[in-house]
Amino acid sequence: MGRTTRSSSFLFSGLPLTALAYSRKYSTPLHHFKTLHLCKGFKSARRVNQVRLERKTFWYCSYGALETISGESSQVRLSVVVPFYNEVDSIEYLVEAVKAACEDSPFANHWELICVDDGSTDGTTDKLKRLCEKHSQLRGVSLRKNFGQTAALSAGFDIASGDIIATLDGDLQNDPKDIFRLIETMKTGDYDLVSGWRRSREDAFLRSKFSQAANWLIRRITGVPIHDLGCSTKVYKREIIRDIQLYGEMHRFIVVLAMYEGARIGEKEVSHYPRKFGKSKYGLDRTIRVICDLTFLYYLKKFRTRPSHLFGSMAIFFAIFPLCLMATVLTCRVFGRILWSTGLLVWVLLHVTFQLVSVTVLLGIMLEVMTRTYYESQNKRIYRVRKYFPEKPQIGFQ
Repeated sequence: MGRTTRSSSFLFSGLPLTALAYSRKYSTPLHHFKTLHLCKGFKSARRVNQVRLERKTFWYCSYGALETISGESSQVRLSVVVPFYNEVDSIEYLVEAVKAACEDSPFANHWELICVDDGSTDGTTDKLKRLCEKHSQLRGVSLRKNFGQTAALSAGFDIASGDIIATLDGDLQNDPKDIFRLIETMKTGDYDLVSGWRRSREDAFLRSKFSQAANWLIRRITGVPIHDLGCSTKVYKREIIRDIQLYGEMHRFIVVLAMYEGARIGEKEVSHYPRKFGKSKYGLDRTIRVICDLTFLYYLKKFRTRPSHLFGSMAIFFAIFPLCLMATVLTCRVFGRILWSTGLLVWVLLHVTFQLVSVTVLLGIMLEVMTRTYYESQNKRIYRVRKYFPEKPQIGFQ
């Protein structure tokens, strides 16, 4: 009982001073602080109590200290998120390259590197753990299995605490120094997001050509004026990432989703190098998945707030051919002509096939919307974490 009283007294003695100092600095009334739930003593397991002051979030621990402040006053100004999958040979080189680039930038001592191990099976997890023990700015996340690049990026975004968030690939084909060129473009152009453009790609000829064709098609359908949506080198303002929910394999369309949310988009040329270790994880099957995602993006662009327009238009279109066919049958019946012919059967089969394809696409869109509704209504994540390196970090935003 006495221990609890001393702990409560300590917290009560520390909170008013902190609140008063913050209130005076930012001219904020003290009554904006919400009730603080007290822990039951010093021996409690570092239980964190959240105190909200308008838009700023404090993480208050039972030892009577503010561990971090998320928002404009955060000590971490830049968070670099890198997903890895079976990149045991390249992860150490990339960590050193990012560290060298950040220490030689205006963000020195105000950055963090978040490496997400997406269920690797080649020893990447163990090496990531050792690197986290060696570098204080490095934070690691190990997922329980291979959830995919979208989920890995989401895991990194969820614990990022910087005001600016950057992404890179883990295969050493990107130059970490390009991050700061993109940030400079973001500041001068007042952009919310700046994407890299690999004008001179060091990939196989066919892969480069397929990528160019895909980017052209995506620009035509979505209206996003970006040449290289597949480039992983990007920088975002924190609030943009916070407003975007990623599902499936939508990581390659973050720029499109951000534009749909009203973000100002910029582009800057970046370097690209040949792969040094391992092999690419992408194949031709990715093309089919991109087309499916692109179909859903078109729906989001045109009909996400008025889905009845889409289904109504499809219903009218499907009704035109049967009505015309019925009129033709009645006309031929009246004049005693022979209706059935090979050409007519072909048209009927084409119409039925088109109907089946369209219904399948519409069903896919409905299931996509239902899946998003399920995850968001239940506040569920699309990944599961096995381990944090070091222990569970301070959370940037949810």
